[in-house]
Amino acid sequence: MAIVAALAKSLDAKKSKIGDKVEATTITDMVLPGHIELARGTRIQGHVSNVKTKSKGSPGSMVELVFDRALTSDGREFPLQATLQAIGRPLVRAPAAMDNSIVSPGPNMPVSSAPSGDGTRSMAPPPSEPPQVSNPDAGLAMPGESDGGALTANSQGIIGLPGLSVSVSPQVSIIRSVKGNVHLDSGTQLVLRTQ
Repeated sequence: MAIVAALAKSLDAKKSKIGDKVEATTITDMVLPGHIELARGTRIQGHVSNVKTKSKGSPGSMVELVFDRALTSDGREFPLQATLQAIGRPLVRAPAAMDNSIVSPGPNMPVSSAPSGDGTRSMAPPPSEPPQVSNPDAGLAMPGESDGGALTANSQGIIGLPGLSVSVSPQVSIIRSVKGNVHLDSGTQLVLRTQ
């Protein structure tokens, strides 16, 4: 079963130490085998199990992560073994896009600046196509989002982050950078595969 989540804080090989906490927050509701419900916002926690920074003799770097528990919003905690299946760029959304009820004007929806008969300003007539509704649960890239859009449970590998690779061994996820230090920004998308 795959869990789609976002990294809560940035991760950098240069600043990481063995034992440092790593946390991701689920971005969709889901049910794991055994009828374990993970509501959106559940925290998936883990730690850095090994780290190697770049050096003169070794231009690459590596961070090993172990994800081992989940904390629900109502305070429940349970063990959860998960490894990385995919990593993608953070989604960039306008502040209004975080509210499912707000419609973002499309590029073909100009706002009229001329006052109407009663002195108020009005919107121009809607275009022939309806405007896009920003919905974080839709799984589709909205204007302003990163190349590659939102990851899904089927996403695999590194998406939109050149120079990185991910591999797994039992219970351990290994992120490598061929050149430079591994760096993932806060909000980086993760797909975690439960074991």
